[in-house]
Amino acid sequence: MSRREYRETSRTLGALFPLVGSTNPPCNSVPIGASSSGGVFCYDPFELYSRGFLQSPNMVVLGQLGKGKSSLVKSLIVRSAALGRSYFVLDPKGEYGELARETGGALIRLEVGGDCPVDPFWGTTQSDEREALAIESTVTRLLEGTLGRTLDTYEQIVLDQLLLERYRVGAVFDLLELSALAASEVSFVLDRKGCDPYSIARARATISRELQRLVRGDLRGLIAAKRTAKPNLEEGVVIDLSALYGSKALSIAIGLLMEMRLRQLRDGGVARGYVVIDEAWAVLENPAIASWFRFLWKLARAYGSSNIAVTHRLSDLVEMADPAARSQAAGLLADSETFVVYSQPRSQAEETGRYLGLGRGLTLALPQLERGSALWQVGRDRYIVRHVLSAVEQRAVDTDAAMRDRAGHVSDR
Repeated sequence: MSRREYRETSRTLGALFPLVGSTNPPCNSVPIGASSSGGVFCYDPFELYSRGFLQSPNMVVLGQLGKGKSSLVKSLIVRSAALGRSYFVLDPKGEYGELARETGGALIRLEVGGDCPVDPFWGTTQSDEREALAIESTVTRLLEGTLGRTLDTYEQIVLDQLLLERYRVGAVFDLLELSALAASEVSFVLDRKGCDPYSIARARATISRELQRLVRGDLRGLIAAKRTAKPNLEEGVVIDLSALYGSKALSIAIGLLMEMRLRQLRDGGVARGYVVIDEAWAVLENPAIASWFRFLWKLARAYGSSNIAVTHRLSDLVEMADPAARSQAAGLLADSETFVVYSQPRSQAEETGRYLGLGRGLTLALPQLERGSALWQVGRDRYIVRHVLSAVEQRAVDTDAAMRDRAGHVSDR
């Protein structure tokens, strides 16, 4: 009987062979489950960063459907909330509502034509140069989200002129008035040499059309056309985006939400905590929106934010069709130092193993991981961890509740 021989480094020994090699991370808070290295595996990116064990607090969670990745993220949030950690969850499938209810967080449902629009410009005026630049950046990103591309030179010129007109008035900024201004006969003072009047007129029509879509058209209700009350700044927020799932409005809404969250983080109005993007592949396929997340991933340490991208396979992010989106996703992966990999099909295990630099033994083990067990790569070290849920957490993290009746049995429907 022949035996295969594998060569592994000391980084892998602790994961492949219990009690051999590396010990658990130097973390005493937020228990996750049982580690192959022995004992209880704990994970808190903020504690690990403060101890110098991690350089980046960002995380990527990979796993096939039903293997436990959503349960892990939910329980991590529940357990971290006890330490005062905040959370902001972008929920494209509507699976985190119970989490918000169990933790006392806010649950916001967004839909086209709905009555719960986002106001990413809340609290801004154009009387301050810094805020005026922030408004211009936000409107630019918003229009790029609706167009699905970056603004061309003439479109940027038109937008600059429109915002300048609003700046001269000195009023509180809102999209409704900007949209009306774009559709009016306001004269454009063009001191840039070589400006083509036809290109300017075409760009102006494009800007006006996209703003009208947001205020009164097919995207109405996603963004507040007029000033609204102060946005919810509770420590826990779940945004249910299931009504937008599969539509072009999903990426636009997420862009608006990210702008709101970034303002909160910049202003220091939110405790350090987590930003979760579930079904990351469906969001990051839009290059303009992906750039928002790239920005947040880059500034995670400055903002005190641990950002978590959840998706099925590594290829969801590294093989995007759009080159710009693929580049943004690659940057997001590069700025993540914790990877949690649940069971992967054999076809995906090889690619995941190559990307993470896993040895042959760990790569072959990925398809064999049982439900609830995952490979954790934290910094330079690796562990096999079996996630353990308490009875109290079951209701908050249960993703399959809709598939069972109230008695806990499989529903006949």
